[in-house]
Amino acid sequence: MLSTLVKTAIFVLPLGLDVLSASTALGTLGLTGWARWRVSLVLASCQISAMLIGLVLGAELAKAIGLQGVIASQVGLFLGARLGARFQQAAGRLAAVGLVLIGLYQLVEQLTTG
Repeated sequence: MLSTLVKTAIFVLPLGLDVLSASTALGTLGLTGWARWRVSLVLASCQISAMLIGLVLGAELAKAIGLQGVIASQVGLFLGARLGARFQQAAGRLAAVGLVLIGLYQLVEQLTTG
């Protein structure tokens, strides 16, 4: 049970880094109120759509990634509004590192169980 939870966390959390990066950049525009929520809903919808296309991962994972998308986009918009353009590249690099780590994790898992 704990192993499954850890694997899920390792897989799901970095997926939010792309939304965090995009919403941080959008946050520099100074979006407020309903505009922030619209951006969150659009970004979360994109993630949910991607998960539905990859339905082989299962319905429960898609629900968890959808919720994570809303949370990550709200945090990113908040940070972006405060940090400004100077951190856009750093956020993009952080997202890239997260995606590389996911790839390495999947590679190691395939090599050790394959």
